[in-house]
Amino acid sequence: MGTSKRDITREIGISRNTVSRMLKKTRRQGKKIKKRGSKPDPRREKIHALIDEHNLSGVRILEEIRKLGYNGGYTISMPIGLRG
Repeated sequence: MGTSKRDITREIGISRNTVSRMLKKTRRQGKKIKKRGSKPDPRREKIHALIDEHNLSGVRILEEIRKLGYNGGYTISMPIGLRG
């Protein structure tokens, strides 16, 4: 096993909280953060098509993508229509 936090604090002369914070930081650096998409991402093309071709309102777009299986809310689906 490795050295305990208490032993590290005695040896270096800093608080256990500082040692804990430093250890957390080094553990996080080694992890890869996987970016996950949002619920409407798979329907992004359809949302843009509805906006471009039919000039539908946000509520109508939501109705249309719900027919395709989208179960999220209006608030998360509409910014996708406004982004590029």
